[in-house]
Amino acid sequence: MYAAASSTGFPPRLFDLLRGQDHTLLLYADDEAQLAPYDGVVASARRAAQGRLSTWVVAARACGRTA
Repeated sequence: MYAAASSTGFPPRLFDLLRGQDHTLLLYADDEAQLAPYDGVVASARRAAQGRLSTWVVAARACGRTA
């Protein structure tokens, strides 16, 4: 999941991303090339957390991802 502007037009707050009882994996990407290995990283982390993991990627505008 990518952190993007919500329907209010404001980006999500860090506190909102960390809310909940599951573990949270917060990743950052400066460019598209950094996004490629994240699927494997997230899959491994989810297995280690036995599925109890929320994942967020904060992508720089250069990545072109919005949601």
